[in-house]
Amino acid sequence: MIYREEEHVRLLKEQSRTAVRLAMNGEWAEAAQLNREILDAAPDNVEAMNRLGKALTELGEFGQALDAFRRALVFSPDNPIAVKNVERLMAEADSAQARRSGNGSTLKPRMFIADHGKSADVTLLASTGAGNSSPGTPVTLEANGATLGVMDPDGNCLGLVPPNMARRLLCLMSGGNRYEGAVSGTASGAVRVVLREAYQHPSQRSRISFPAQPKPVEEPLLPALEAVEAPDTTPVNVPEVPLSLLDDSPELAAVGAGIGIFDDALLPDLPEDDE
Repeated sequence: MIYREEEHVRLLKEQSRTAVRLAMNGEWAEAAQLNREILDAAPDNVEAMNRLGKALTELGEFGQALDAFRRALVFSPDNPIAVKNVERLMAEADSAQARRSGNGSTLKPRMFIADHGKSADVTLLASTGAGNSSPGTPVTLEANGATLGVMDPDGNCLGLVPPNMARRLLCLMSGGNRYEGAVSGTASGAVRVVLREAYQHPSQRSRISFPAQPKPVEEPLLPALEAVEAPDTTPVNVPEVPLSLLDDSPELAAVGAGIGIFDDALLPDLPEDDE
């Protein structure tokens, strides 16, 4: 009996590791099926419920995904993963399903659910269709050399992805990644779109499609300069020295600077005044 229980636990751990690997490789259908098998053997496995919910979300099965996350809350009411995903799916599903493109197609709710590193809200450059595209219009990405255009369902270019992001996405697309998007609105006449990683190729697993943008670094304020006192130009009161002392000063006499003492040898001969 003990041996069978240990074997059962070992098998569940092995299946869980495989389920995680399938999710990391983007093999969502296989991941969903394996997590269902785990739940058949262990109906109270909350981690498997959350993994199943994630896989179903990626497959577009939002109703079943919501059920999986709600089931996790039955066993673990405060589970942060389940709580967050239930709130996101319930808040976004109705509004996202109501958004329709110009040709009447309905968008997937997943498009407007923020996913760190997997999606980004982008303001396009050289926008030309700001007045013709309503929020919710599906868009596709089209590479043209080093630029990445955003196209509406009629093949019109709505604008260009900013250069830094375009270079990164072009590299990832060449490696097998796929992206989807939709118009989210306008900003100062420019089209804004939500871009989302629809499929991550296994070879790109270690690369993030939309890294977080660093916050601008504020320049440090220069310290206030300390006030420097102006030099005091007030004349210093020098005590008067009696002339008699100056006249008798041997030092002054030695340089011919004594007051009232003149050495005739130091003076040139002056002509006598004519009488």
